[in-house]
Amino acid sequence: MLGLSVSTRVGGVLAGVLIGIYFLVKGKKKSILALIAYASISIFVTYLTWPFLWQNPITNFIESLIVSADFGWTGNVLFQGIQYKSYELPASYLPILLILQLTEPVFFLFWIGVILAIVKMLNRKINWEDIFIILAWFFIPFLLVIIFKPLMYDNFRHWLFIVPPIFILAGFTLDELFKRINPSFVNLVILLVLISPGPYWGVKLHPYQYIYYNNFDGGVSGANRRYELDYWVTSYREATLYLNDEAPRDSKVLVIGPRRIFMSYAREDLNQEWFSVDKMDATTNPVYVIVSTRRNDDLIQFPDSEVLYRVNRDGADLAVVKQIK
Repeated sequence: MLGLSVSTRVGGVLAGVLIGIYFLVKGKKKSILALIAYASISIFVTYLTWPFLWQNPITNFIESLIVSADFGWTGNVLFQGIQYKSYELPASYLPILLILQLTEPVFFLFWIGVILAIVKMLNRKINWEDIFIILAWFFIPFLLVIIFKPLMYDNFRHWLFIVPPIFILAGFTLDELFKRINPSFVNLVILLVLISPGPYWGVKLHPYQYIYYNNFDGGVSGANRRYELDYWVTSYREATLYLNDEAPRDSKVLVIGPRRIFMSYAREDLNQEWFSVDKMDATTNPVYVIVSTRRNDDLIQFPDSEVLYRVNRDGADLAVVKQIK
């Protein structure tokens, strides 16, 4: 599994480091042979499943590490209503997004769980090695991001690997809570209430669940034009399906931004091409524009054109379809 993780994303090496520390702390010298075997199998699987390494394993692996650590994307990132360069984000970027993009109960359950875990560790009610590795899993990367402020964009998707310990520590809180409550059906009711925001918003935002923001900052509608929402422009599929149903045959479509989603779902007769608006005349077939609301492109591009359709969830437009006349 470690080998597959590394060949999928080179940062998976950090998981191996974490596991290595745990082995050494728990088993000390006895774990060295096991670690050598573990590392050897992991390296073999990584090499086997990562074709980029086949020609020059060591050099190409180091190159991947360097590129990953200093990725050269220098675009703008919308955060709290301000457009930042990806390499100039404030230290609060990751903490605030973690607070806003996980459901409300998780925030409280996690921090109570951290306190409980530390108290249990100090009182020796739990092995310090077990809780240390969980705390390190989250807090070491979290603090490094705050201190060094690496290049980031598209919210915290590059740091999803620090999410599992959040829920493990939240589980500490639930475990302590459920020990103190009887009858057991009350525990079930509490659990259903705590998890309810997830299914509710999962259905309401479908299929754009990844744009979720909780009510600490007004939900998705409150995050609209203040934080990144549909940064992968997955809403272009819905906009394309609208044109498939409504656009006359052989209409022209101008797609602003990535075109691959449109090309995957559009009718064959819809002509997606670059054209000069100045050369349009009365005989020109209808011309439609699909544009994302990211970076307010929908307000900037063809501002006077009629909006025919909005891909909207919870009061936030993700993309619009306009007609140029």
